[in-house]
Amino acid sequence: MRPILFTTIIVMMLYYSTINDYYLNFGYLKLMYDVGPEEFAMVNIAATAGSIFCIFVVIPTMRHVLKWHESIVLMVANTIAGSAFAATAFSTSLTGFAIPYFFTTARTINYGAGRALQTKGIHRLIKLYRHSY
Repeated sequence: MRPILFTTIIVMMLYYSTINDYYLNFGYLKLMYDVGPEEFAMVNIAATAGSIFCIFVVIPTMRHVLKWHESIVLMVANTIAGSAFAATAFSTSLTGFAIPYFFTTARTINYGAGRALQTKGIHRLIKLYRHSY
């Protein structure tokens, strides 16, 4: 049980240390594409729309229609988000940045699916602990 709690604390620490990435994104877009606040707001609106789409459409589709396990959902979400992050790094225009950046919001799937998987794991550990004594 201690390794799970320790891992959870480390993961949450890493999450909360990188939560304010808007400042980094604005600085990067300002340097690379000379983006003003209006264009940056449009990119963030597209990212927020992608996040809402992932939460209300993609997650229920993968979990209830396709009947995928949470671990498979996490692998697919991380593959999509990681590939999109790599594509944004090699973009040469603002449009080339904004389209893959929309798909980086697939990482929001990690929160719900990760918590569900962690809860199932803790319940299984508790059952194993009770049956062993």
